[in-house]
Amino acid sequence: MMPPIGVKAAVLSASRVRLTWTDTTRATQATRRADSSRYYVVRYNPKLSRRQRLVNSTDLAVELFDLRPDTEYEFSVRVVRGNRRSTWSLSVFNRTLEAGSAGPAYLFTRRRKNTCKIVNEQGESSVDEVARQALNDRR
Repeated sequence: MMPPIGVKAAVLSASRVRLTWTDTTRATQATRRADSSRYYVVRYNPKLSRRQRLVNSTDLAVELFDLRPDTEYEFSVRVVRGNRRSTWSLSVFNRTLEAGSAGPAYLFTRRRKNTCKIVNEQGESSVDEVARQALNDRR
């Protein structure tokens, strides 16, 4: 069996990560219905730690909770079908946010009719067409 490909780890907060992947051997809807014995094992651990955690999923995504803030994690996935299992996917790494950080925070301020200033947590500012459209939609 081929391992999953395209594993992505999206950090949602200081303690949550959403992991997604693609299973190339599970191509069609008919195959999905007929293949109810297929599931995925997600392996994750803090980088340089020997302690691994495993989570099972029947979907092509899983949300992991109770992770440590500001910690780099390693993630990989394998396919299990009956008595067969694939090798582990290529590992991906991502770092959880610092404690108290709920994600990128942006402050939108309206200065003039068609100008928008965006200020992020680092104090940087820029003009962004998406933010300008968002302000126009609010009027």
